[in-house]
Amino acid sequence: MTKSSNRGCRITDREEILLLVTGSCYIGDKVKVIWEMSARIFAGQREMLTMAGFLPGTDDYAVRIGESFAKQGFMDTLAAQLIRVEPGCVEIGFPFSRHLTQQHGFVHAGALAAVVDTAGGFAALSLFDAGDGVLTVEFKINLLAPADGERFVARGQVIRTGRTMTVTKGEVVAIKDGRETVCAVMQQTMMRITGRANVIG
Repeated sequence: MTKSSNRGCRITDREEILLLVTGSCYIGDKVKVIWEMSARIFAGQREMLTMAGFLPGTDDYAVRIGESFAKQGFMDTLAAQLIRVEPGCVEIGFPFSRHLTQQHGFVHAGALAAVVDTAGGFAALSLFDAGDGVLTVEFKINLLAPADGERFVARGQVIRTGRTMTVTKGEVVAIKDGRETVCAVMQQTMMRITGRANVIG
């Protein structure tokens, strides 16, 4: 890893880590993970790795995210579900519903933005400490194609994490007849909230 061994850092130098991977490619002295990793063993500790290349903030990060997601009434309204939770990477799926459409029958941009914002927020939260919360500071969304699909998947991934601010990216794909079409992309800035009992998760 980098010179620091703090949780939430990126993994770079392969000399310092032992990887058990399902697939990866090596470029010089650096390791680039292109498939899901199953585990990492270093200094007697077992820590999960992902495509994003980050370490989780806590061992029970997935449980914390699941509990927080379950509290979101709007995600329930959209019939959204967590379909992937890994350190620095979260996916949320939801089905087409006419109740989510705009005047042309495509899923409304507001629904797309809400779900991909949530995915990015939880991707950031996966790297935070227990008791921390996450709130969105800003985001920019580009709508690339009409949201025409049978179901949709929003993918959020951490780009860079810091002590207070974390930058994430996300996309929403529409799935129709087995084909995926990227209909929106987003970049976000997320804030880590500490020391507030009413803002945890």
